Amino acid sequence: MFAKNKSPLCNKCHEAVSDFVLCRECENRYHHACAGITENAYRRMGQEKRANWKCTSCRNPTPENPALADLLNEIKCFLKRFLHNEKRLQLF
Repeated sequence: MFAKNKSPLCNKCHEAVSDFVLCRECENRYHHACAGITENAYRRMGQEKRANWKCTSCRNPTPENPALADLLNEIKCFLKRFLHNEKRLQLF
């Protein structure tokens, strides 16, 4: 059974795919070669690692809109400051 609104096509080459690598984040399917991993290496990963595998786009999201990139950077900076302050408060 395929995930809702997903077709049985490789998300990179857009050709039919039956044996595939599935991204846990976006649920897109990829041929092993299109995902940049050999079939053998993928099978040796183990069930948990395969279940948590993410495609390149999900591992390294790059906003196309510069305003989004700036916003993402601000959020990262805020989170870093927040976590730093939280650690300082735990010391008391």
